[in-house]
Amino acid sequence: MHKKNHSFIWPGLLTVLFLSGAGLARPHDSGLSTAEFKVFADRIEAEVVLARADIETLVPVDANYDGHVSPDEWDRARSNLETLVRGALDVRLDASGTAITEPSVYLDESNNFRLTGMFPAHSAKALAVRSLLIKRLPRGHRQFISLLDDRGITLVEALLSAEDDVIDVNLEAVRQDPRAP
Repeated sequence: MHKKNHSFIWPGLLTVLFLSGAGLARPHDSGLSTAEFKVFADRIEAEVVLARADIETLVPVDANYDGHVSPDEWDRARSNLETLVRGALDVRLDASGTAITEPSVYLDESNNFRLTGMFPAHSAKALAVRSLLIKRLPRGHRQFISLLDDRGITLVEALLSAEDDVIDVNLEAVRQDPRAP
């Protein structure tokens, strides 16, 4: 019986397996959050929805790690969460920064955090929104942005990332033609 020598195959096979598995060893990419901006003549209402796990990387809420947020844990985290809401977005109207008013945060029935607030916008012609949180979230996070008019009709949608974290919108153009950038 003739025995074949396969010893020269093993080093090459191991190298191929090692190199093909190298891409599997990177950290897990995180999920997707959403942000919705509803444009009215005098204001823009904003709501950002993030998974609880993503928020907890920024502000620990469940202090005892039991999977539930008690009223006491919520009270202890509230001021940090409200600070997070105030710093979540950089909104510019006609190239001028505007501060969020009525910031709030709550945990919804799906265990997502909802960050809400309003920005004064008296007949603004241009809107630029930068997601300040996205660079602080886990690697690979994306944020789906929707801009709606006061009737709820979608004007613009975009997908932001840490590398591409701004949406610029000519409000006059999209009010006339929602397909315009």
